[in-house]
Amino acid sequence: MKRLAAEGFTLRDGVLRDRENHPVEFSLITNAGNHTREAAGAVIQDDLRKIGIKVNLVTLDFGSLIERIARTSQYEACLLGYANTEISPVLQMNLWLSSGAQHAWWPREKSPATPWEARIDHWCWQQASEPSRALRKKAFDEVQRIVAAEAPILFLVNPIT
Repeated sequence: MKRLAAEGFTLRDGVLRDRENHPVEFSLITNAGNHTREAAGAVIQDDLRKIGIKVNLVTLDFGSLIERIARTSQYEACLLGYANTEISPVLQMNLWLSSGAQHAWWPREKSPATPWEARIDHWCWQQASEPSRALRKKAFDEVQRIVAAEAPILFLVNPIT
């Protein structure tokens, strides 16, 4: 809450308000019928309510969900899952590259929208073309540092494997 207050947010009568006095509220879409995601969405909704943020959880059939995130961009936040079955991040380039087909933020970019995205692109290409395993790891470690700092994707859970 200290960081929010430092940015001009205030909590009044259980409602978090921005510096223009607008209540903080957003919709979170996820796919209907996926009980794990619906439950996770309810936990997010409940946790954010405790700090005065209203989350409108919206469940959609999978086709409508994909339409919104891949074609129309008619959403504020989305709860989905990404699975990685390989150790090499090369197979996730479609997610991390700004021009990637599954790029989850600033969709359908022709070029990076921000300097930090350009850095992610650089390090992704670096790790993809590097023959040394140690140098590939160093390059992707940098991608992970950028993602942790900028938070375009929030990682909520990781399965125990």
